[in-house]
This record gives sequence, C-alpha cells and structure tokens, in this order.
Amino acid sequence: MHVESPDWRKQIIYFLMIDRFADGDPSNNNQGRNEYNPHSLKHFNGGDIVGVEQQLDYIKNLGATAVWLTPPVENMWYSSASDYYGYHGYWALDFTQIDPHFGTLADYQSLAKTLHNNDMYLIQDIVVNHTAPLFGYSGTYNPENTAEHFYLFETGFQSAPTQSPFDQINRLNQADFVADIYNWTTPISDHNDLAQQYTFQLANLADINTLNPLVIETFKETYKYWMTEVGVDAFRIDTVKYVEPEFWQQFLHDTDGIYSHAKTLGKEHFLTFGEVFESSRPLQNNGEEKVTKFLGTPEKPLLNSVIGFPLYFDINAVFAEGKPTAQLSYRLERFMLDYPDPFTTPNFVDNHDTKRFLATGNLPAFKQALTLLMTVPGIPVIYQGSEHAYKTTRAPLFKTGSTQYTDTSNDFSQDSEMYDFIQQLSKIRLNHDALTLGDMTILADNPNGQGLLAYQRSYPTATNDADQTHSTLKTTETDVQNILVLFNTAPHSILARDVTTSLAPGTELTPLFMSHKNLEQKITIDREQHLEMVLPPLSFVILTAKPPIKPSIKKAVDISNQTEQPTPQHTFAITFSHNYEKTIHNKDILIEATLECLPITNADKLTSCSDYPETLLLIKNSNFDAALPVIVSKDGRFSFAVPVQDLGRHKIVFDLYSQQSSLINSQLTLRTEVTQAAININHKDGAKDGFGPTGKYTNPQHASSGAQREILAVDVLSAGSVLQLELTMADISDAWLPANGFDNVAFTIFFGRKDGEGLTILPLLSASMPQSLTWQIGHQVYGWGNSLYTTNGASTNAKGTKVGTAPEVHVDKANKKIKLIYAGESFGISDWSNYHIYITTWDMSGEGDYRPLGLASDNWQFGGAAPDAPKIMDEVLIPIY
Repeated sequence: MHVESPDWRKQIIYFLMIDRFADGDPSNNNQGRNEYNPHSLKHFNGGDIVGVEQQLDYIKNLGATAVWLTPPVENMWYSSASDYYGYHGYWALDFTQIDPHFGTLADYQSLAKTLHNNDMYLIQDIVVNHTAPLFGYSGTYNPENTAEHFYLFETGFQSAPTQSPFDQINRLNQADFVADIYNWTTPISDHNDLAQQYTFQLANLADINTLNPLVIETFKETYKYWMTEVGVDAFRIDTVKYVEPEFWQQFLHDTDGIYSHAKTLGKEHFLTFGEVFESSRPLQNNGEEKVTKFLGTPEKPLLNSVIGFPLYFDINAVFAEGKPTAQLSYRLERFMLDYPDPFTTPNFVDNHDTKRFLATGNLPAFKQALTLLMTVPGIPVIYQGSEHAYKTTRAPLFKTGSTQYTDTSNDFSQDSEMYDFIQQLSKIRLNHDALTLGDMTILADNPNGQGLLAYQRSYPTATNDADQTHSTLKTTETDVQNILVLFNTAPHSILARDVTTSLAPGTELTPLFMSHKNLEQKITIDREQHLEMVLPPLSFVILTAKPPIKPSIKKAVDISNQTEQPTPQHTFAITFSHNYEKTIHNKDILIEATLECLPITNADKLTSCSDYPETLLLIKNSNFDAALPVIVSKDGRFSFAVPVQDLGRHKIVFDLYSQQSSLINSQLTLRTEVTQAAININHKDGAKDGFGPTGKYTNPQHASSGAQREILAVDVLSAGSVLQLELTMADISDAWLPANGFDNVAFTIFFGRKDGEGLTILPLLSASMPQSLTWQIGHQVYGWGNSLYTTNGASTNAKGTKVGTAPEVHVDKANKKIKLIYAGESFGISDWSNYHIYITTWDMSGEGDYRPLGLASDNWQFGGAAPDAPKIMDEVLIPIY
C-alpha cells in the first residue's frame, strides 16, 4: 500500500475532477435526492473513483506519473443558499468518509494500489478552511453579538456535518458557541483585510476556526487516516491563504503532524502544495511575495510547496493575450529567485477554478503555453481535457448527452492532436534531466510586445547524485546537458538575432521538438556565441546541444528557404547621422545613415568594400513578414521615413538586415509621443438604465453585487492605430482581488467598419448588434480575462478566433473609471475613423462563463427574463463617422 516518496522534480501530474472524469460505476450516480443530472453543469454528472482506475492507462500513456484528485470525501449534495450541487468535493460534511457518488474506501484503496503498481503516485486534494454553505446572517452583522440575525441555511437533509466536532454549527446553541469550532462571520467583503481573510467566510462557506486546538488535532488525525489507510503520497491543499500560518506550522510540523507521520510510512518527501490564488502586476513580484509567505522560513517552516499562480497568470497574458514576452521572462526569473525550491512547485495552464486557456487563446498559442510548462523548472500539471483542447472548464470527459457543454467527449481517445502533442512533450521532459533538474537562463525577450522568448536549461551530467548542488560539481563543457527553447508569440515571422548563449562557438543544435516542419534543420552557434534564426508565426522549437564543430559565421537561418552561405570576409556597421534614440519624437522622422565596411577579425585582410548590399530589409518590431526594402547607394548611404501617428507614448525597434551579405548587426530604438487625438468623443449614458433591454432585469444577490454594470459615460480618444476608451462606471469593486483590477462586471465590446462585412449576432450573449450593424472585432474583458477575437469561427454559441494584443487595462477605482487602450496595428486597424463601437455589460464567473439569466435572480444568476433573453445589462453605441 505504501511506497517511498518519488523525486517530485521528475514527475508530471494529471489533475482530474472525480465527478467529471469517468463514470465507472453508474449504479452510484443517483442517490435519490435529485442531485444527479448528466445534462446540467451544476449537478453531479456521474464520475467516480472506479472510473479513474479504469482509465489509468489513458493517463499513464499521456505521460503523467501522478494523479491529483479533487476531494473524494462526503459532501453536501445540494445547497439551497447557493442553488448549486457539491459534485466538486469542496463542501465536506465528513472529512473521513468517501462520498457515495464517488465509491467506497475499497475503491479508493484499489486505485492507490494500481497507481503504485504502475510506478505512479496519488495526490489527494484536502480542505481545512471551511465545510459547506451552512449558516449566515439575515440582517446587519454585529461582530459584538454574533448571534444577532444568525440563521441556518438548511433545516432538513444534510443540514449539518456528521463528523465531530464540525457538526457544532449553530451559533444559537450555547454548547456550539462555547465549542468555538467555527468563526461566526459573514462572507469576506474586503480581501485586503487580513482579519477577514483568515476568519470570514469565503462565498458563504462556513469558516472553520483553525486556531482551535481541537480543530488542529482533528485535522491531523483525519488526514493521517487517508495516508495510512489508502497510501496517499501527497496533498494539494485548498484555500491555503485563508488559514492562519500558525495552523500550518502545527498541522504539518508538530511531532504528531503530517510530515512526521509520512516518515513513519517511508515517505521522506511528502509533498504538500497549497493553493494561494494570487497574481503579480507586470514586472513586479507582489504576487510571489504573497504566495511564498505560506512556505514560511527556515526557522518557522510552513508548507513545502505552493502552486505557481503568478506564473500561470503571465503564461496566459503572454501566450493568450499577446502581452510583451519580457513580462513572462521576468516572471520566470522571479520564479527561480523567490521560491526556495522552484523545482517542486506545481505549474499549470488550465485548472478547475479558472477559464480554459482556449476560452481566450488559440491552439498554436496553447501549444506554446504547454511547451513552456514542460520545459521550465517545476512540476507540470495537466488538467483533464487539455489533452483534447477543451474550452469549457468543468466539462466531463465521458459522454453525458448535455447540450450545455460545448466540448464533446471522445471516449478517452489516445489519437487526438493534443493528446499526441502532450505525450511527446512528456517524453522529452522525462528523458532530459536538464528539463527537470537544470538551471534556467533567460536568453532573449521582447519588452515591447509579441515576439521572441528564449531560455536555456543546463544540467551537469558528470554525476548521478541528483541532490548534489550544481556549484560543487566539477564538469567540462561536454559534461553539461544543454537545451534551448525558443518561442515566437507574434502572428508573423520574426528575426531572432544576437541570442547570446553560454555555448561554445561551433556548437551544433539539433531540434528535439518543434511546431513547424521547416524548423527541423540544425543550427550552429557562431563565434560570438550567438544563435540567429528566423522563427515562423506562433512557433516554438526545443533544441539540444551537441559537441562543438569548427566555428563559423553563418547568415541568419531563414527556415522557409535555407541555403548554405559562404563565409564572408567582412561585415558592416551602421552609422546614423543623428542620435535619433536620444529624442522623444512627436512628428514624422527621416532617418539617414551610412554603412561602414569592417573586417570580421583583425586577422582578416579586407580587400574591397565594393559589394555594398543594394538593399537592406527594414524590420519593424521584429516583424520579418512586413519587412520593407531600403535602397543603399553605391557609397553606402541610405534613408527611410518613420511616420509618428499613434496616440500616447511608444517604443519602436528597427532591425536592419541584408539578404545579400552577412547579417548587419544594427538596431535602432525610437521613442514617440503623440498627445493630440484625431478623434475625441464624449458620450454620456443615461443614469440608472443598466437593467437590461426591458429595464426590468435584476442583479445577482450576492453581497458584492451592485451597480458595477452601469455605464455613466464613455470617452473615446484615438490617433493613428491607437484607440482609448475610458468608461466611467456607477461603481467599481475589487472584492475578489481580480487580476485586472475590477470585478462583478464583464465588458463585451464590438468594433465594426461602417458598411463593412461582418456578423450581426453577438456570441454567447443571445443578442444581435443594434440597428442591423455588423462587427469584425470582438473584445471580452473581465476580472480574470482579456482577449480579442474575430468573426472567423464565431457563432451564437462560440467566440471567434483570437487575434492581436489584448488591450491595456487601467483602473481608477477612486474615480470609478476603467481605461482600455487598443493597439489596432496588432489586429489590422491603422485608423479608427469610420468605425462604430458597441459596448455591453454583464458578469462572468471566474471560470470564464457568462453568468446565467432566469426569471428570478439568485446569488449568481441575473433575473427578470427568460434564460435565452439577451445577456446585456447596459449598452452604449458610439459611431465614429
């Protein structure tokens, strides 16, 4: 039953929701309380532990070595307060029993045994912060008298936990009050308040008093039970940041705690990785500081691992939303610096609490995100459905017949495109110690936008001692395994130039895995230790280094048409006539420059410079596909004009490249600023008109829902390809600490050319454009998502293909303003004249779904209309013509 702890650095985790993975025993689906409905998103759908065991070959063949299950414990099946069902496992009524929907203890023990027999490991998701939605307050909360207005949500079946002492839920009962098992509080209204964070309710879930000694002892015994009786190898711990650090120190590190008990079972490294849902601001590490707080210090250790949430957010920002790749390289560097052991930190692209990557990103970008996940330090986590390109967060893998799921079950096929893709990545990761154990060095990025991201993984191979620190190893260059990974996140080809590596000149790089067939050729490191190549749009390549060959300098590799180039005898430098980089330019610029001929080395004899290239390619912001020819005179002089039109401050980077001669190593960075808008519109919207098309819609009833969907005014500014929308709202909230700075509202905005072809239907909103207008570009932005899409592939039930760079989002909460800045050039708009803008408001869940509409509202549902009525609370139409 028990096996030793693995080297967690070398594992790949497959994460599944028991109810949504596989239905191995249909007889346990319906427990007679109307809680089972395979056609409904919010009901039990039928998955169970037997189904997991039946599909272990499917998981193992994908490349996973460990399985993380959502909590299998007995749950509240239905909450009338939430009008939702406890299929997910996080509403425990008895932490020591298996929920009948999921199977039996014997089923769980059998799963663990089969996993161990396959050299795989079992990770159980556990909860200590809360039980279920059990009690609340019907009037104003009085912290001095917590009995005032107190009431129990349920009075009949499953009205209270069955496990002692968690059954003592009634504040009006003196014995329960004295027992002090729960914090008698209301839902958190301010997530920045530490006292609320630790002691108030998370979304009406009864908050456990985790400083109570009896609670601590009960949880120790409860979770040691699962370790002993089942053979659980690790815990994922839910809602860690809502529990005081003192609890974690005792629960885990006491002599009768989890870690000591694990050692008695032969598990020297019992992994406990916690959920601390935090993001970081771009190029800052405020999220890492909050996350790593729960690892403690060497003197007072807490958990031994946490999930890499800040990295998750920037993986999404860069690959799905098109943000600058430097944002991700910074996050990777902080990942290595801020985590005491980044190699045992689980990282993910999709999970059960967030929107799917493919809800906003496209498939090539998804492949890039998964490639990064599998090639950076940390433990990769693959969430069920990613291997079949799912877009719905909690859709089951088995067939249910539901029309609510846009993802279609494929009966656990191992032949799908994404299954094969992840399988190949898994093999590469597990077969290369550099990817699981090696150091990481960022080689190149783009601080200005989409484009290049490159890093190197290196691991000494001269020793078999995986625990020995790199600094003590004595190796030669040939003893080091080096792997380079390059991405192009832009929708166009880029010139990756001067990518400086630590590899010796002449080192040959061979592709291990690549996105494009024409990236299969070998690359050679030049004498300056540079790697230079052209990368196709939305591409990646994983390269492994082989022993050096004779050094040479080669022309940058154009993978579309590669031919061997003769070694040049000289190269060129560029001298600009002015210091253009020193000035901030506010009008069009004429750049003038001269080529200067230089020998490659001092030893080379320079005989003639009569072969000046006739033309240079001018590459703006790395866009190789849009490179423009620049004519060079016989004496080496040339010039080119740069228009300055775009509103705001910008940085433009130009590369100059010759296809006739050696690579010309020159780059010009210009700074521009345009303050005068060519378009300036102020639109006032009617006050208190944000109640749907009929004026009779009602808001969701949860505590933080209010007037956040009411638009009061919109200011439109534009010059060149840049458009700025500033929305003045009736209210702005950030109660849930949203990554984008606002919550409780989702903006869906549509842009259309006057008389242009496009669509009238509005995807997922059950609505159409007003006045029979059409749209070509759509934008969806809410607290945790931000993406642009086209009409390509769009329908009533689906957004279109992702495009461009997601707009910048700036929130001024004090003045109730949200500013969105669009870089039109990234999605083909150079001038916003003759466009119309249609702005709508609604709300979305954290998983990225529009909240439902019904005749009556509840905590999370809008009311006042039929479910298929338009999902629009407020709207503004602004023509720019």
